[in-house]
Amino acid sequence: MIPCELVVTKLLPTIRRQAVSRMLKEGKSQREIAKELGLTEAAISYYVSKKRGGPSSKRMEQIIAKSMDKHYDAGKSFSENVCVICKGLRSSRQMCQIHLAIRPIRPDKSVCDVCISTKCK
Repeated sequence: MIPCELVVTKLLPTIRRQAVSRMLKEGKSQREIAKELGLTEAAISYYVSKKRGGPSSKRMEQIIAKSMDKHYDAGKSFSENVCVICKGLRSSRQMCQIHLAIRPIRPDKSVCDVCISTKCK
């Protein structure tokens, strides 16, 4: 599993769900959130009901929440925020923790280096 695949299948849905939750707590409507994230209101409803973006491991939830607390900037677009969060997770090797929980290291490798060795601009 390459880093981008992990982001698309596991991290992005969780980041979206957490972003939706934060925006609702800020008092935004589902319609406003849908417009801001470029999604349908139905998709937002799925994130609210956790039919999308969950369930994930408690550890993954904590890692992403901490990264969002550190990097999420409401003044930036959602896609910019996702890129910053992803880069932060990769550079801190926290992406490796999530990756290894999903797919263990191959027996012929002693250390996972997929996230670090794959360059992202």
